Amino acid sequence: MSEDGYWSRAITRGVSRRGLLASGGAAGAGLALAACGGSKSPSGGSSSSSPASSGAASQIKQGGTISFGATDPAMWKQTDAHKALIFSVWHWLGRHAIKLDPDTKKLTPLTVASWEIPGDGSEFIFKINPNAKFSNKPPSNGSNFTADDLAWNIMRNAGKLDPAHAAEYQRSTTMYPVDHVDVIDPMTAKAVMSKPSSTFLAGLTEAHNPMMPKDYVEANPQLTNITAFPGHGPFTVKSYEEGGTISFVRNPNYMLPGLPYLDQIDWLTLPDAATKVSALVSGKIDMYEEPLREQVAPIKASRPDVKLMKSTGFNWYHFRFQTEKAPFTDPRVRRAMFLALDYKEIADGTWGEDWSYTGPLSPKNPEAYTEEQIQALPGYNESTKDKDRQTAKQLMAAAGYPDGEISFTILPSSPIPSNPANPNSIRAQDQWKKLWPKMDVKIQPPPDTPAFNRLQGSNDFQMIAYTNTEFPDPALQLAAQWHTQGGQLGSRNYGKFHNADADAMIEKALVTIDANARKQILLDFQKRYFEEWMPLIHIAMAPDRYFVGPHFGNFDNLLGAWWFINFRLGTASEYFSHV
Repeated sequence: MSEDGYWSRAITRGVSRRGLLASGGAAGAGLALAACGGSKSPSGGSSSSSPASSGAASQIKQGGTISFGATDPAMWKQTDAHKALIFSVWHWLGRHAIKLDPDTKKLTPLTVASWEIPGDGSEFIFKINPNAKFSNKPPSNGSNFTADDLAWNIMRNAGKLDPAHAAEYQRSTTMYPVDHVDVIDPMTAKAVMSKPSSTFLAGLTEAHNPMMPKDYVEANPQLTNITAFPGHGPFTVKSYEEGGTISFVRNPNYMLPGLPYLDQIDWLTLPDAATKVSALVSGKIDMYEEPLREQVAPIKASRPDVKLMKSTGFNWYHFRFQTEKAPFTDPRVRRAMFLALDYKEIADGTWGEDWSYTGPLSPKNPEAYTEEQIQALPGYNESTKDKDRQTAKQLMAAAGYPDGEISFTILPSSPIPSNPANPNSIRAQDQWKKLWPKMDVKIQPPPDTPAFNRLQGSNDFQMIAYTNTEFPDPALQLAAQWHTQGGQLGSRNYGKFHNADADAMIEKALVTIDANARKQILLDFQKRYFEEWMPLIHIAMAPDRYFVGPHFGNFDNLLGAWWFINFRLGTASEYFSHV
């Protein structure tokens, strides 16, 4: 692969967003992770680095327990890392093949110790970290993570081992365009692409892609006994009570020396947000993540020693149209509904502050529209809102609905009232009905998140209110969300949007190595997305906010865009400490 290829140049342009605000003051720390990239020569490096500021590293202590609270009783029911909607237990039990340095976006070793790209990006040769070992649970029993485990995880995540149910593998696009993976020896695997790829390595780092042990999953495909799961991550499950508490304890076999810092992490299931706030105030839990606008001031007043930490968010909330169901088959209707909404009013109402504008690509990507460009567009531009709403009424009338006489149901992603999908839905419902009084807009939350996962995955909805996490590569983002569903592409295109021009642009971006040419393709895509297609309404990028208790240490060193909002609670858990 050429030295000026995409991954030898573009990854170094990732954002460095410490941006930490603690109790109104600014603080932050750099990270010290080994960088590892690939060109024509083998790539490698130590995978034992840990993020810590120069002054804080000596203060981190081994041992102790940190507690979290979850208001979703079904949080741990999705036990398959390759199919789970958001979190799975494998974010604590497993680890990725490689990871992104969260400040520089450079690729860094983890389960894979080094890699080589011997040609044009059609082959990737991986050397397994010899220190990657599974926990002492059968059938793995402390054995090494092998090249066979890596090959199996890649191929299964790609949906290629279960083609009859390929649609259930929601991140299969992250493995595109893998054709097969050869096991060269127990510690070496070669992934062979169907065409040169500029995205495959980034796909391995995607937040939802921790790996599982092949032997256990093949022997126990239903994955029901959480306490029996062996993993090669920093923790194992000590105990689990459905609807109660799950306790993770330190995995002594973990591949990174000296980690994890904690002895134990407890997740308590709590009945609602108010109980969770009370648990934080009383000291029962050590963190409250993603507080809504109305929760911030009471928590600050009730617990002044708890710090509010903030960082760049990478979860984008949205309304997704089912584009194969009337009236959303008509792009005029979709654009009319987009133009009608006041996004500042919705986002201010839900989060209060710290949110940001976003489009099909996060503005933190150098290939994306900037936040200022998005904010100036019709629909998002506050100064043209009256004009935009008049345009919306004209578009709706041209589509055959002069008074907005359409009926549809919004499916929020969660039954929990404090989940932002619900207040966002209520505010949008109110705004649409004010503009079109004859519009019939219903909101029907699912019974639980697994039910939402099934409905979304089977495309069984008219409109969903949900959030997605930004992919680590912008071309992968578009390929997963907007390419016509089929094979490995379009794995998150739940609204079944399809457009031949969009598909062609995405496919070209996926194989374009030159960074400047690739950027132009992505910019052209975004222009047509906003002006013509509008398959989804982007509400806002949610703020990445956490109330952190006084006994929770080192969290300030784990903030920044590419840690990924909330996924760091699992994927960075080895760096948590108790003060």
